[in-house]
Amino acid sequence: MVNYFLNLLTSLRQSEVIILYKNEWSVSQNDENEAITFLEQEYNKEAYNFPHKAPDFDHKAALWAGKIVYYASLYLLYRENDDQEIATLIQDYPDEQTPSAILSADVVLRFIPDILSELQAIDTGDVLVSLLEKIIIKWHYSALHHDLPWSELSHDTMDTDKCLLQLYCNRIIKNKIITLARVSPYYKVIKSNMGDHTSQLWHELSRLENEH
Repeated sequence: MVNYFLNLLTSLRQSEVIILYKNEWSVSQNDENEAITFLEQEYNKEAYNFPHKAPDFDHKAALWAGKIVYYASLYLLYRENDDQEIATLIQDYPDEQTPSAILSADVVLRFIPDILSELQAIDTGDVLVSLLEKIIIKWHYSALHHDLPWSELSHDTMDTDKCLLQLYCNRIIKNKIITLARVSPYYKVIKSNMGDHTSQLWHELSRLENEH
């Protein structure tokens, strides 16, 4: 049997494009198991270059993120399900949002902002738009390249793990998000990383020195 779920995740990870071969919404236990194995392999590849000690892979969070991406992709291309069906499929993660969960989910959850942008271009009032917006606000590590309501983000978990904290700060720097750079302890980490080169690399950030 063809694992269409795994095929979609593989195309995203390898080519960063959505390739769907069939309008197939059912995901079997075997499909899930194969997807988890693939996502763990992808996580370990990235974790090899993580700063500090990488959190353990969270297969439940990774699988949840994979299904969110899969169902959102199917809906984007086929748009056959009604609002109630979509709300049933696109639900928030039921367990604690730990550093392991955040980084494991990010393996594919990082593609949600692009899917969301496509949906917004079609219909901003689409029920899936509001569902995905809620997800990326909560799982904002995977969406810092998207325009987020920065003041609504929760930072409770980000500084509980050195690896996650540094990776989060790396994304703040990459996307030049000055609003988040102001937040402690991000500011301290970012300043430490950039050192005496702050004014050359990120002039706007150098202006914050007097505030801290």
